[in-house]
Amino acid sequence: MNTVNLNIGGFDFSIRSENSKIIDLIRKGFKSFVSKGKNREIKIEIVCADSFRQANPYIYGNPHKTSIFKQNDRLYIQGGVYRGYFNEKKSYGEIRQGISIQPTYLFLRNLLSIYMPEKNGFMLHAATILSGKKAYIFTGRPQAGKSTIAKLSAADNRVVLSDDFSMIKKIDDIFYAFASPFWGHVETGDKLINRYFPIHSLYFIRQDTVSYKKSITTKDAFKGLLRNICFLGYNGLISDKILELSHDFVKNIPAHYLHFAPDKQFWRCIEDE
Repeated sequence: MNTVNLNIGGFDFSIRSENSKIIDLIRKGFKSFVSKGKNREIKIEIVCADSFRQANPYIYGNPHKTSIFKQNDRLYIQGGVYRGYFNEKKSYGEIRQGISIQPTYLFLRNLLSIYMPEKNGFMLHAATILSGKKAYIFTGRPQAGKSTIAKLSAADNRVVLSDDFSMIKKIDDIFYAFASPFWGHVETGDKLINRYFPIHSLYFIRQDTVSYKKSITTKDAFKGLLRNICFLGYNGLISDKILELSHDFVKNIPAHYLHFAPDKQFWRCIEDE
């Protein structure tokens, strides 16, 4: 059995398959997240099936309809290019897919969107940028400018932890942002680092002709955060946990509206605090 170990968002995965090609693809596609640790919290087995063959094994693909439901101890996650399940009690899952990284990427992303709230975390539609040793979160709906923020920041020699699906986790009453392998449109090459950093502030972004920030009420920040959390919930308990985490987040992390022009000068609005 071929195996690759990953650490994503502070969660340890052991991914194995009898097919060495898929493991090689995962090792390459998740290269910044390959781990040498031996303690694996979550075990995933990949079964390569002819019915899920794809022409290009490296393609990540566009988002598509996902079906998620629970039956007994199994959480089933299914999409157009894969079928999978995760047994919560055993921390074990299986994916049936073709020899492509796209199904693995989609399965893990959807699984973590559900699994993280149980572990005091959540996934957010946001770009996460480092300035100094603090993480700045820029969130918004599709086309709001998350990838633009990431590109401008990368061009300004800032470290980009994510441009689309940001991973946030509360540890000892502090919220941290983790590097994410679930990217949208920004290429980082070998600059991505798999680390986590305390969150400095949250920004609800909007593209404009000039850059400036505005205050936001805690109530509006709470509602805005909920709209942008990636969560495909299947029970009320996890939904309650999302509400609890979101409320705690906006109480402890400063939030603003940020209108920004398409140049790196928007950072002056942020750092002149």
